[in-house]
Amino acid sequence: MFNIFLKSLIILLIIFYLAINYTNLYKLYQLNVYNPFKIFSEINKKNFIYELFLLLIFNLLNFTHQNLFLLMLIYVLGYELISYFINRKNFKNAKNKLIFTKRFVRFYILFLTLNLIFLVLFAFKIIIDGNIYLIFINFKLISILLFLISHYLLLPIEEFIKKIYILKAKQKLKKMPQLKVIGITGSFGKTSVKNYLFEMLKTKYKVCKTPNSYNTPMGFTKVILNDLKLDDDFLILEYGADHNHDIKKLCKIIKPNYSIITGVTNQHLKTFKTLQNIISTKYELVENTLKGGCIVFNGDNIITKDFYKKTRKRKIIVGTNFKNDFYAKNIKIESNKTSFEFIDNLNNSYFVETKLLGRHNIINILLASSLSLKLGVSIEDIIETIKNLIPVPHRLNLIENNGKFILDDSFNANTMGVYCALEVLKTFKNNKIVITSGIVELGKNSYEENFKLGKALQEFNYVIITNKINQKALLDGLNGGKNKVFYRDNLAQATNLLKNIFNVGDCVLFLNDLPDSYN
Repeated sequence: MFNIFLKSLIILLIIFYLAINYTNLYKLYQLNVYNPFKIFSEINKKNFIYELFLLLIFNLLNFTHQNLFLLMLIYVLGYELISYFINRKNFKNAKNKLIFTKRFVRFYILFLTLNLIFLVLFAFKIIIDGNIYLIFINFKLISILLFLISHYLLLPIEEFIKKIYILKAKQKLKKMPQLKVIGITGSFGKTSVKNYLFEMLKTKYKVCKTPNSYNTPMGFTKVILNDLKLDDDFLILEYGADHNHDIKKLCKIIKPNYSIITGVTNQHLKTFKTLQNIISTKYELVENTLKGGCIVFNGDNIITKDFYKKTRKRKIIVGTNFKNDFYAKNIKIESNKTSFEFIDNLNNSYFVETKLLGRHNIINILLASSLSLKLGVSIEDIIETIKNLIPVPHRLNLIENNGKFILDDSFNANTMGVYCALEVLKTFKNNKIVITSGIVELGKNSYEENFKLGKALQEFNYVIITNKINQKALLDGLNGGKNKVFYRDNLAQATNLLKNIFNVGDCVLFLNDLPDSYN
């Protein structure tokens, strides 16, 4: 009777243990991690050796059920529970939050059902022959296998549901002959340009835009079905891409009448593999823009400048060179504002002042302004809108707190944006502090670009590095500089260090990808 009671307790303990691991697994599902090797890496990298050691001990020694129960209790409540809370914190800090979508609920019901079936079978096996330790150690592997089985079993159903939503979205668009679609793509600045363009166009038209970074097929259909009104004049969409032909897939859902290409760099080289793949994919928006519309290009970016020369469609090019159709001159970068002269395609000059910071935002403003003018918005409304524009969160926001200044540029930086942020930081008078994880998602170019960044950081008073991946490249670039350099494992530790060196009048720049878990 006592043995049955102990075995029942062990079964309950295993359920608790599995619940911890299921939490990690379904978060991985929500974050679109389906690669078996990556799943093992995410879940087992910290405790896989520990589990093998535990299995060896169980095999070498003849434990009684009582001792085995105590060992498992220590294992679960000690190591696994701590691991769970560490992982929970990392997911909490990630940009992609866990959301209970209908797709996720379908997956989790199937996943849980399969696991419960196996758990019941294992419970009977434990009660019958007491083979506890093998089941305990190996159930994690089985749960990962069931995770993958659940995903792939649901794939055909999910694809069918996607097609239904896309069909509904297309049917709705057919009822709106007046609607014009504006597509925006590029390696950087998409969300900023989208927001600036929205503010300008809404002074004259009814406009709908995608919230945040809804730049996937399901993101498109969700906005079309839920947010787009039947009397809207314009729909502004971000055409995002992480892999080859992603934009072509989006264009199969909806092709733009007008397009803006913000600029192309080696960002996302890790997934695209080569710069040519990035160039080809971004150009897909140019190829799929409908005739009769217009495409606006960034003339300060060498790749989009080549796009401009290549296309025969109606086009506009903007930049800081007088040879562009629209351009900016007499640029003045300050710590709390930016000003310049805006020259239109008729050579008219207008003084423009904005609270937006950084040279890159001038290009973003030019891209949005030139298309707005093309679409009939008055220059007076555009200039007034520019004056009142506010930065997109975590994209070079200036925050003042009790005489201390914070430049928050912590969202997914690119090489151009990094140096624009550093240019703004230089305008502050007192100590200048940079907290950075380096530039990420650059693939084989990662060391070279982060070495250059390290060189550029030499002129600032303090540098705090928060990413082991880029640590060597940054330190090599910083070598020989007179500034003080620190390394901290994560943003929390870096912020704690900041308390000792951040004084009134100083400015700290939080530079690129700090919301992510690059630890």
